[in-house]
Amino acid sequence: MWYKKAADRDDAIAKYLIAQAYLNGHGVLANESLALEWFKKSAEGGYAVAQYALGDMYYEGKVVSANLEESAKWFLLAAKQGHLDAQRSLGFMYVTGLGVAKVLEVARDWYLIPALKGHISSQTALGMLYSKKRSKFFNPEESLKWLYLAAQQGRANARFLLGRIYAKGDIVPRNPVEAVKWFRLAAEQGELNAQKALGKKLSEGTDVKLNLAEAAKWYRLAGEQGDKKVQRVLVEMRVEGKGVKKDPEEGAKWYLLAAKQGDVSSRFALGKMFAKGDGVSQDLAEAAKWYGLAAEKGHVEAQYALGEVYERGEGVKEDQFAATKWYRLAAENGHVNARYAYGLSLAKGVGVKEDLEEAFKWFFLAADKGHSGAQFILAETLSQGIGVERDPGVAVKWYRLAAEQGSVKAQFRLGVIYSQGEGVPQNQAEAYKWYRQAAEGGYSLAQFAVGEKLEKGEGVTKRPAEAIKWYRQAGEKGNLEAQFRLGEMYSKGLGVARNPKEAVNWYRQAAKQGNTEAQYSLGEMYINGIGVAKSPEKAAEWFLLAAEKKNPKAQLELGKMCANGLGVDQDLAKAVKWFRLAGEQGLPEAQYNVGVAYYDGRGIRRNKKEAAKWYRMAAERGHAESQYQLGVMFGVGDGVAENVNEAVKWYRAAADQKLPKAQFAIGMAYCYGIGEPQDSMKCLAYLQLAANQNFPPAFGMLGYCYVTGEIVPKNKEKALDYLLKGANLRSQFSQYLLGMAYKYGEEIGQDYDKGLYFLTIAPKNDQDSDLTNKSLKELESYKYDYYSPIVKNVLLDNSDDIIEFSLKLLLKGKRRR
Repeated sequence: MWYKKAADRDDAIAKYLIAQAYLNGHGVLANESLALEWFKKSAEGGYAVAQYALGDMYYEGKVVSANLEESAKWFLLAAKQGHLDAQRSLGFMYVTGLGVAKVLEVARDWYLIPALKGHISSQTALGMLYSKKRSKFFNPEESLKWLYLAAQQGRANARFLLGRIYAKGDIVPRNPVEAVKWFRLAAEQGELNAQKALGKKLSEGTDVKLNLAEAAKWYRLAGEQGDKKVQRVLVEMRVEGKGVKKDPEEGAKWYLLAAKQGDVSSRFALGKMFAKGDGVSQDLAEAAKWYGLAAEKGHVEAQYALGEVYERGEGVKEDQFAATKWYRLAAENGHVNARYAYGLSLAKGVGVKEDLEEAFKWFFLAADKGHSGAQFILAETLSQGIGVERDPGVAVKWYRLAAEQGSVKAQFRLGVIYSQGEGVPQNQAEAYKWYRQAAEGGYSLAQFAVGEKLEKGEGVTKRPAEAIKWYRQAGEKGNLEAQFRLGEMYSKGLGVARNPKEAVNWYRQAAKQGNTEAQYSLGEMYINGIGVAKSPEKAAEWFLLAAEKKNPKAQLELGKMCANGLGVDQDLAKAVKWFRLAGEQGLPEAQYNVGVAYYDGRGIRRNKKEAAKWYRMAAERGHAESQYQLGVMFGVGDGVAENVNEAVKWYRAAADQKLPKAQFAIGMAYCYGIGEPQDSMKCLAYLQLAANQNFPPAFGMLGYCYVTGEIVPKNKEKALDYLLKGANLRSQFSQYLLGMAYKYGEEIGQDYDKGLYFLTIAPKNDQDSDLTNKSLKELESYKYDYYSPIVKNVLLDNSDDIIEFSLKLLLKGKRRR
C-alpha cells in the first residue's frame, strides 16, 4: 500500500520495489507482465537499479523477449548514472558487438570507470582486454596490473588467467612458480580451468613435483563439474593402476599358502578376497572363517571385520551380541572404525546395555583419530545436547573436521548452521559453500538446499536456471521438497520455460509422498485443467488428501467445492466445516466464508454475533471484504452494538486496500460528517476513487452532489456525466435521480421522455425498496396520454439489450414526435 502511494507520487524507487514484488510474488500474486510494467516505470523515472535490471532482462530474455539493442539502451542509461554492473555489461557489449557496434575504445572506457572504483569483474575484463596480443590495446603491464587487482580480491578467473600468463610466458617472462601458485589458488575456489591445469602439471611433473594422487584429486574436482576430457584422463589413471599390473588370482594362491601356515595377516587378506570375490569365487562363509581365525589371534582389522560379518549376518547367522563383542575387542586395541561401531552399539543399546555417556567416550576416541562418522555423531550430540551438555560452538569444530574429510552429512549440517547462525555468525555465502560440497557428493538434502540458495540468491548470485538442475537431482532421489519446488518452477516458468505437464509430473511425485502443498497444487491443476484434463472430481480427491492433513488452502478450496457442488455432492454443512478448519488456521478468506455462512444461515444456524466474530478474525488479517462487512454491521448495529466510529475504522481499512464500496462508504462519512468531521474535499476524493473502479453508487452520489450543490458548486455537465455513467452501470440511484431531474427540470432541463424512461427502468433494478417505491409513485403521478416509442420498448421488453439500446437513443438526443 505504502509503495503504491509513493509510486503514485512518482517515486521511482517505490516503483522498482513494486516491480520486484510482482516479479517474486512478495505480498502480491506473482505477475511478470505487471513486474515488467513497473520496472519500465521505475527505469523511465530515472532509477539506475531499475534501468540495469531492465537491461539485464532484455539481455537474458527474462520476462521479455531478448532484445540486445534494447538491453544496451537501458544499460547505457544506468551506466551514465554510475551503476558499476551496467558499466561493465556495456563494456562487454562493445567488446563483443552484441546489440551495439563493436568498438574496443568504448569498451575499454566503460570497463575502466568501474575498475577504478574496485569493481572486480571489470578489473578482470580490463586485464583480459589488455592481454589480447592481436589487439591494438595489447599492454602486458596494464593486463598484469588489472588482473592482479582482481586476483588479490579473490576473483577466481583472474587468478587462473594470471597463472596461464606466467605458464605460457608469451607476454611476460615465464614464471612456473607464480603459475602454479595462481592455478592452485583458483583451483581451490572451484575454477574448472585452473583445476585442469593443476592436475595436468602434477600428473606430468611439469613445473612441480610429480604427484599422481594430488593430480587425481584436481582432475576429480574438475570432472565433477562435467568436463568430459578430464573424466577420460581419470579413467586412464585408474586403468593404469600406477604402472603395476594387478593379478588377484596369483595373489590369492600365495595368501592361502601363508594362511595355512598360520600367517595371521594372510588369513585376514584371504577373508577380504573371499568376501569380495577378488581372485577367488565369492564365498561369505569362507570369508567369515578366515576373519575368525585371524581375529582369534588378535588381528585388529579381522576383529572389526568379524564384527561387521555378525552384525549383517553375512556367511554366519546374524548375532548382535557377537558383533558387539568383536567391535569392543577391536576398539580396545585402537581400531578407529571399531571405536565408532562400538559407540553406536552403546548409543542404540544393540548387543549391549544402552549407555550414552560411554558411547560418547568411544565416539570421542574415534573422532580424535579422524573418523568422520564419529566426528559427525559427536557434533550432533553436542549440538543437540544428547547425553552431554549442549555446546553448539564445539559442535561446529567437529562438524568442520568431518566435513573436511568429505562427510556429506557434516557438510550439509555446516550449511544449515551458517545459514541459521547456530553457534557461528550467520553467513549465507559460507552456508552455500558447504551445501554445494555436500550436494556435489550426491546428498539430496544438500542438493535441494543448493537449489534453494540459487533460486533465492542467498550467499550466491541468483540463478534460477541452475537451481532447477539441483532440484532435479534431489527430486530424482525422492526428495519431496525438491519435487514440489520443481512443480512450482515449471508451473510458473521460474528459471525454465513454463511447462504445465512437467509441473504436474513433479507435483504428483511429491503429492504421493504426502506433501500437502503439492497435493493442493495438483488439485488446482485438475480444477483448472492446466497440464491435465479438467476434472473437478480428481481435484476434490487431491484437495481432500491435503485438507485432511490440515492444509488450510486445500480446506478452503474443498469448502468452496462442497458449497457449490463442484466435483462433490453439494453439502453446505460440510462446506462450513472445511471453511472453519481453514479459518482456525488463520486463513482470512476461509474466516470470511464462515462469517457469510453464519450471517446468511447457509449450512449452519444463522447467528449474526458469530458472523461478526469471524468477520473480525479475517478483518484483522487484512481481508478487505470482511473489513467492509464488519463496517456495515457496526454502522447499523447488526449482530454487534451500533458504533459509528468502529464502522468508519473498518470502512477505512478496506478502503485503504482499494475496495470500491468501502471507498464509497468513507466518502459518504465525510459527506455527512458521520464518524468523521464533514469534509467536502475528502468526500469527493473517496467518491472519485470508487467511481474510478466503476462502482455504480459512486457515480450516483457524485451526480447528486453536482445536481444539488450540497458540498460542491452546482454543475449541470458534471452532474449529467456522472449520473448517466451510473445509470448505464445499472445504478438505481442514478436512474432515479435522472428521472426526477428530467421530470421536474431541476438544473439539467426538463425532458418528459427521459424522465419517464429513467423512472421506468429504476424499479427494474430493485436495489433499494425505498427507491423502487418512490420511482413507482412518480410514474403514477406522471401525466401523459401516450408512450414514447423509446419507453414502450422498455415497458414491453425487459431485456438488457433493449434497455441499453433505448439508453443509447436517449443519449443521442432523439425525440418522440
